[in-house]
Amino acid sequence: SHPALSGPFYISTPRRESAAPFLQDTRVHYVEDLSAHSAVADIVVCAVKPSMVASVLPAYKRLMGPHTLFISVAAGLPLSFYAPFIPRD
Repeated sequence: SHPALSGPFYISTPRRESAAPFLQDTRVHYVEDLSAHSAVADIVVCAVKPSMVASVLPAYKRLMGPHTLFISVAAGLPLSFYAPFIPRD
């Protein structure tokens, strides 16, 4: 398996209770404020409504390095929308 899949994993959501099922796994940690988390992530998953993407991407940007895999499940946004937030080599 890939080293990134062994954890740790971090979840940030406005409502901690929505992350509760995942927090039963000891590899998963809740982060209330992404600005306080400084490690570069191997993988970032953006799972918010399309109308909220622009407001969360600045916080995600500081977690991404040139080799971070960025995945968004927000529908209807073109790749060009994400380009300013994704670091390049």
